Amino acid sequence: MSAIVTKKSIIWDLDIDSHEDLLAKAGIKDIKIDPNFVRVELVPTDNDVFNHDIKNWKLHVDQDFKPDWFDADDAEKKMRKLVGSCFAERFIKSKIKEITAGRWFLGTGGTIQYVRGGTIQDVSGGTIQDVRGGTIQDVRGGTIQDVSGGTIQDVSGGTIQDVRGGTIQRVNFQWPGKIEKITENGIVIFDDGNAKRIVVADPKIKIEMFK
Repeated sequence: MSAIVTKKSIIWDLDIDSHEDLLAKAGIKDIKIDPNFVRVELVPTDNDVFNHDIKNWKLHVDQDFKPDWFDADDAEKKMRKLVGSCFAERFIKSKIKEITAGRWFLGTGGTIQYVRGGTIQDVSGGTIQDVRGGTIQDVRGGTIQDVSGGTIQDVSGGTIQDVRGGTIQRVNFQWPGKIEKITENGIVIFDDGNAKRIVVADPKIKIEMFK
């Protein structure tokens, strides 16, 4: 979870995880070697974003220079409070009907009926019933029942039952889950870092890709 600490405030957005995008949104120019702000992140020590024991989350300063006024302990305290609000608002633990915008996290016990837009940053459990748009960045568990649009960037676990459209950009050869069907206009790229295998349901699309 990224933020920009200034002398008077913390710049943070539930939907932005890029320091450069946060700076741009705030109208702050990054043109000095000794900036009057500090890039920070609050990260889980066990790399599990679904571990919501706030003591598990520690402050990381993402730049070398730190102004004299910067207080790391105070920044960590404030960041923990902000991240706590993200846990409450953007981590899905029950059933919701639709996502059309924003950044979300899906864990065990959560269900999303339709994804039409926005970004699901991490799927480690639960069920997504229908993906028609948007971006799913990292699938490590759970079940995605039907993909007819959008983009899934990285799959290393879980089950995807039917890819009828959209693109799955990277599936690790060694992942412990499975893709059950690729039909209609689905495109899946299997990749272990050394070799790739592209599976495309529509042969016309396959011909175009290999030209």
